[in-house]
Amino acid sequence: MERLTCEPRAGWRAKVELQGLTWHTPGGVPYWAEGTYYRFDSDAIDLIERVTNELHALSLQAVQHVIDKKRYAELHIPDAAIPLIEASWEKEPPSIYGRFDLAYDGDGPPKLLEYNADTPTALLEAAVIQWDWLKGSFPDADQFNSIHERLIALWKEMRPYLPPAGPKGQIVHFTSMDDREDAMTSAYLADTASQAAYGVRLMAIGDVGWKESIAIWTANASPRSSSCTRGNGSCTSHLVPISLRAAPCSLNRRGRWFSRTRAFSPSSGNSFLIRHGCCRPTSVSLED
Repeated sequence: MERLTCEPRAGWRAKVELQGLTWHTPGGVPYWAEGTYYRFDSDAIDLIERVTNELHALSLQAVQHVIDKKRYAELHIPDAAIPLIEASWEKEPPSIYGRFDLAYDGDGPPKLLEYNADTPTALLEAAVIQWDWLKGSFPDADQFNSIHERLIALWKEMRPYLPPAGPKGQIVHFTSMDDREDAMTSAYLADTASQAAYGVRLMAIGDVGWKESIAIWTANASPRSSSCTRGNGSCTSHLVPISLRAAPCSLNRRGRWFSRTRAFSPSSGNSFLIRHGCCRPTSVSLED
């Protein structure tokens, strides 16, 4: 493994923003930086892949151990959550993806720092942005990166686990916090689902409610995105550009300030309208 330096791409900020990465420099501190990169040989890549798979298997074993030995109190898991954990474990609902944070110096085996198996971000950066950087900076190089293709394939495998198709086909709902990064991650996931021929809807988590009269979870307001029921099935690279267009905050009928961000994926032709809550604005737009 080598840590190398290179010249950032000309206009890289505009390039990553065009693909949806609008949080590249939060608070003036670079989060996405193109002046350094890492180069691995095939043995290192094989090692990281093998260790990651082993860590995932060990994580599942650890959960099974906690459940079998009832060690919830040691992990400060509240009593009310225990039946939900055990029911979910027995039903084995499908899982989409997770993110391992590893420490690796190129000599010893990678060490686990954290397994984000619940709400993992950095998906857009890994699946789209770094692949585009590679093709723009080192077009003849390769990258161990098949996240986009695997996500689409996984959505296709999940059809038997999801409710039967209605008049509009099978629809998957995506929700996130009122945050640009979370919303864009959800929009990218929705785009991969739509390319697997699902209909998709996005909404803010605050708009999800419980309708007691019919005992069903529902959206408290109108849909936050267009319903997309087709996928073109023609994505042949890892790159799925997503353009963001943001509007200033507005006041809705409930007296709540909000902003709408439109995410557009040229590869699939799908457009998503993501609605965010925000503080009452002065002259500041979402892009600012």
